[in-house]
Amino acid sequence: SLPGRLETVHREPRIVLDGAHSPDRARALAEAMRQVVLPEHPEGRLILVIGCSRGHAPAEVVTALAPLSHTLI
Repeated sequence: SLPGRLETVHREPRIVLDGAHSPDRARALAEAMRQVVLPEHPEGRLILVIGCSRGHAPAEVVTALAPLSHTLI
């Protein structure tokens, strides 16, 4: 277990944290979300809150994750 790697911090509503801050890690997170989180909540909305600095290619991170979300903050 790696803290901050698909870490569930609350069950209802489910809140998951991940420290993916590079494009490669964001793509890996998106795939993990498709396989692990989304199948468990097919009726639910996925709200993504993304924060990163310019040095971590935020546009590419958002591009990898945005298609999964109902709402992106």
